[in-house]
Order: sequence, then structure tokens, then C-alpha cells
Amino acid sequence: MKRILEYTSSATRLIDFFYKSFITSFDNKNSNETYDIIFIGSNQLNDCNDILQYATNETKFYIDSTTESSGFYGVYENALNFKKRFNLSYDNVILICDVISDNDFNQLNDLKVFNSKYFPFYAYLTFTHDSFSVFNGHQLQMMENLPYTINRNKLYVSRNGRFNEFRAYTLYYLFKNGLINDGIISAFFYGSNKTIHKDFNDITYFNQFMDKHYWDNVVASKFPIKIDNFFLGWDENKNADISGELHHTDIFSNGYIDLVTENINYIPKKFEYNTLTEKSLKPFLFYQLPIFISYSNNLECLRNMGFDLFDDILDNSYDLIEDPKERIDVALSNLIKLKDVDLSEYFKLNKHRFINNRNLIFKLAFSDGLNDVFRFINFLNI
Repeated sequence: MKRILEYTSSATRLIDFFYKSFITSFDNKNSNETYDIIFIGSNQLNDCNDILQYATNETKFYIDSTTESSGFYGVYENALNFKKRFNLSYDNVILICDVISDNDFNQLNDLKVFNSKYFPFYAYLTFTHDSFSVFNGHQLQMMENLPYTINRNKLYVSRNGRFNEFRAYTLYYLFKNGLINDGIISAFFYGSNKTIHKDFNDITYFNQFMDKHYWDNVVASKFPIKIDNFFLGWDENKNADISGELHHTDIFSNGYIDLVTENINYIPKKFEYNTLTEKSLKPFLFYQLPIFISYSNNLECLRNMGFDLFDDILDNSYDLIEDPKERIDVALSNLIKLKDVDLSEYFKLNKHRFINNRNLIFKLAFSDGLNDVFRFINFLNI
């Protein structure tokens, strides 16, 4: 049995259900002991000065970027810097990722990659201790027993936690077009060091399409907008405490549409690798119409995985638009078009389609995802 060190918390999330008792956590490490395998989270690559202390020349470093909100291109660059910083060989550094687009990873000659497009489904919906997992939150049974409802009180639901520019522009658009009261929406816009981002100067690209006076007095003056207890304030390090309840059935099941503001809206041409977070799973989990504020070709990836994206009622042409502002405008125009539509009738006639989508995410998690976890375990050769 190989000696495994979990250098950062949750870095072994893909295998800890099966090997937890054989994995040494960083808090329980022996400073005089070395390990055959070291797992480190991709968000900790700049804070691991002593990591070689626990390694030999043969140690393999697995960088876990599954469910990483910064997307593939960010963690890939960080992983390369990690490899160069510690002068590690090509064979000894492996990036674990969850890209859902069909990419040829063999063209990335500088770094080994183990990818599964099903890892995000597995990580969020099965046995992992990922902080956003329904399993970790003891909410899987609640999800399983969620009823399908036809009559809902609001047009859409949209939860927005951490500040991002395109989320700021999305909120601006909703206010400007009189859509804010048609939805159940949160906007915490938290940052680090007890910061709530309200300043117009924080918006460095989309501000050219926004009126500062309107932003300051109509939109930002409302922050933080709360609808639940997801954001609990600030921890002892002055960072956002987001340890509250993550999956509110009463909130999501009360809106016909989930307006998903993913963590990334733009990716460089060099890195057209599509990833997703738990946000993108929720419309399928809660029997909703999905509208994604994300990067281009995201819908194509989901459609190729088998999801029904309701092209008969949604204008999904935004998926092919490269310009981020235009893509958001077309996506959000769906809300204007559907504002006066009786969606209860649509939900009544298309119940089977929403159920099929929901069944699919569990299949991708418990079947395809689990199979790829065992493929990864074989790859580790523990």
C-alpha cells in the first residue's frame, strides 16, 4: 500500500470515501516521514513551501482542480509554475481536472492531465466531502424526495455569492430592465478582508456599458442582497464565511428558471476548456429551465452529454456568441420574453423532460462518475 499525504484539505475528495483510513491528513503528518503520493489542492499551489520535505525523488504530486471555480486555464498555469518552482519532472506531476468539453490533452506537452467530464457530477452529488456536495451537507435524501411542482411564484431564481464583473453586469441588466422583482435573487458580492464589492471602479470591463449613477444609487446600494443563510458573515481571517445551507429546495423549486451565473464568463482562445461548478447542476436538480451566464459553447457541452436545454422555449443562440457582453444580453433577453408567459402550462405538458434531466445528472454522478473514479484509482496504482 502506497503512503498517501493529503497536503491540503479535501485534496483527496475523489478517493477519500474508499481510502480515508489509509490517507494521512496534513494535521496528522510526521515531519520525518516521506510519502509516495501527495495530493494538493490547486488553490494552494502558492502556499506549499515545505512540500518537498515530505517527498522523495519518486513521489508523485497530484494537483486536484476538480470543482475549482477558476476554471481550467487558471489552474493549468498555476500547476506549471508549481512544477517549475520545485524542478519536478513531467512524470511526477499530474493535474486532476473535470473539463466537460472534448479536448485533446495530449497537446499539453508540459503537464500530465487526468480528466473526467463526470467528476463534477460525482463530486457534488455523491460520496465526496467537497464543501459544496449534497452528501457533505447531509441533504441527499432531501434532494431525492423533491416533488415536481407546476405552480411557482417567481419567474426565476439566481444566487450570486462572490463578486465577479459579469455578475455585476447581470444585476445591472436585471434592475435596468425591470426584472429584479420577478425573481428570487441574492447578491452578496463578498471578497476578502471583509469586503463587499460595491465600488463602480471594481468593474473594469463591463463598466463601459453601465451608468455609474444608476449602479451606485439603484443597484449597489442594495448590496448585500440576501435570500438565505448561505453567507454567514466573516470568519476569524476576515474572509467570507459561506458555511451556511447550500441547497434550499424551497427557494429553487419556487422559480421556473434558474439563472446560473457561473464563475467564469470569458476564457482565452488558448484555453477553450469548458468546466462547470455545482451552480450548473442545480437547474436540472430542481426541475428548472436553465439559463447560463457562462462562457461560449457551454450549452453545446451539456447537450452532448444528453441534457435537454429546452430549445423550443429558450433562445439558446447566446451559446455561440463570443463577445461576453452580447452573450449575456441575449441570454437575459429570455427573461423579458418569458415574463408574461404562463409557464405553469409548459411545465405541466413537459414534466417528463425535466424528470429526464434530473435522472441524467444522477446517472452521470453515480454511474459514469463512479466508473471514472475507479479508473482514477487504478491509475494511482495504490
